[in-house]
Amino acid sequence: MSDQIKNGIPKAESEDSEKRLTCRHYLMPLIIILMVFGNVVLGTAETQYGYYAVQRQKNITSVVSASRQSLCEVNTSSIRFKQQQEVQSITANWNAYCHLAQSIPVLLMSLMVGSWGDKIGRRAALIVPTFGLFFKAAFFAIAIKLEWNIYTFIIAFFVDGLCGMWITLVAASYSFAADLTKYGKSRLFGIIMIEITLGMGVTIGSVSSGYVIKFLGFFYGSVLIVGITCFIAILILSLPESVQTTEKLTSISQIEYLKKSVSFYTKKGPLRYKYIILAVVFALNVTPAIGRINVQSLYVLNSPFCWNAVLIGLFGALRSFVQMIVGVGLSRLVYKCMSKRAMIILGSISAIAYYMVTAVAVNDVMIFIAPAVGLFGAYPITIIRAMLSQFTPKDKQGAMFGSLAAIDAVCSLIGSVASNVLYGATVSIYTGLIWLVFGGFHLAGLLLFGLLLYKEAAEKKNVEDNTTEDVKLVYVVKLKFTRWSIIMEKQGNLPPPPQYSHGGQQSTVVITSPAMLGPQFREVPVRTQCPACQADIMTSTRYETGTLTWISIGALCLFGCWLGCCLIPLCVNPCKDVVHSCPNCKQMVGKYNRM
Repeated sequence: MSDQIKNGIPKAESEDSEKRLTCRHYLMPLIIILMVFGNVVLGTAETQYGYYAVQRQKNITSVVSASRQSLCEVNTSSIRFKQQQEVQSITANWNAYCHLAQSIPVLLMSLMVGSWGDKIGRRAALIVPTFGLFFKAAFFAIAIKLEWNIYTFIIAFFVDGLCGMWITLVAASYSFAADLTKYGKSRLFGIIMIEITLGMGVTIGSVSSGYVIKFLGFFYGSVLIVGITCFIAILILSLPESVQTTEKLTSISQIEYLKKSVSFYTKKGPLRYKYIILAVVFALNVTPAIGRINVQSLYVLNSPFCWNAVLIGLFGALRSFVQMIVGVGLSRLVYKCMSKRAMIILGSISAIAYYMVTAVAVNDVMIFIAPAVGLFGAYPITIIRAMLSQFTPKDKQGAMFGSLAAIDAVCSLIGSVASNVLYGATVSIYTGLIWLVFGGFHLAGLLLFGLLLYKEAAEKKNVEDNTTEDVKLVYVVKLKFTRWSIIMEKQGNLPPPPQYSHGGQQSTVVITSPAMLGPQFREVPVRTQCPACQADIMTSTRYETGTLTWISIGALCLFGCWLGCCLIPLCVNPCKDVVHSCPNCKQMVGKYNRM
């Protein structure tokens, strides 16, 4: 079993039991919702306050009304329109500087805090980002009250980044779910529940942020977040610890914590290339998801939309509800119709469509249609988290999610900074260009994921090519008294040697015959040996979309069955391939292709 862990193969499910949940465990969803709510409200307020502060700095007072309106002019030849573009550009650059100061320290801290959680528990990994949000909200309140220069806000962003910001919270939340679930479907849907909870926090925060800014203003809105963080700290202290350990943080060097988080991608093993490719695809999906947050506000504050804070908040809530609650909530049903890999492809296509619609939008209706088009856009991020968690041993879950948090940090740096800079540079040329770039990220991720599928198919073909071959069986037969004794070098699951009753001399019998080294995979489970964990198993089977499925869909579309009928093959098992996997380590053992 130790060899399994060294090679990156999870322990058998029998060794990984689910822990019994108590009422205190259900404090975790409340902690996540409140923490995400605080980050969303403060994040929305910071962009709009920067917009308002730049207007005030430029003495553009005609439309400044307690920060509740935006400067918006549709006439492109007017002075007000030119002022509007200047304010947009300055605010975007200020956003870039702030997120640059935030993203650099969070890269290191996300790696450290994730591994800390494996040693000293998950509560410590939750307290650190809570303090960061507390400091940031308190600094904002003081700076807004005293009307400090907006560039002093960089200090608050830096401290929040030093505490890991929301990225560390997400990593700790997924690790907490992994501690309480088993490998397989239980782990997948544990990750999905965390994702839905995050979506609820984003939705509530997006709905509330506009009203918080409208009725409380920027100062009292920041004070509200300070109070929420104090309440979160109390909840964290009441949360049961999911990691039972007596080790201290200083029991190993901090360098070792860093090595644990990066070992998945540097240490040689059978799963290394999957870790690397999935991590890059994950990054290509996360970058636009983070980069769009600030740009979205600036985009709809500009003409021809000219939205206010309330409308921005309502749209953010709608987008989060559709993609992170409805879309992710449907994943269990979608998983019955297709494999995890097919879900990643579906999600990538949906995300590309979302950005294309947003890029060409010319009115409010098109902006509000975009989230429906991107219903499945969150699938790649969610499914990749679940797949990597299933590849990882239980005692390294925190390190693995910490490595993903570090990728989140890098994407936050690239997404937030680069998107603001690019938007500021291109807003006067074509405001939708940034959305086309975001769609390009998802397209690149989809192509790279295709490379992973190609490598997996090549591996599978090599296994199938080696299952049946002509093997020369050499039986050395020696006479002992009046009976033969058989000596054989057995290779794989070869047939037993022939039995002889012969008196006389020693002889060697050479037989050339086709030897089956593996079973014939069909629709029913078969007994075989797992090539990963070397256990004798009865395979578990599941259905996934294959060539016959897509041909059937294409045929139905060809005959005009567009309104849902063309999707019937996705729900019919006889149209799907059958995947055989090991019930212990969850590795694929074989596959029955319909075509």
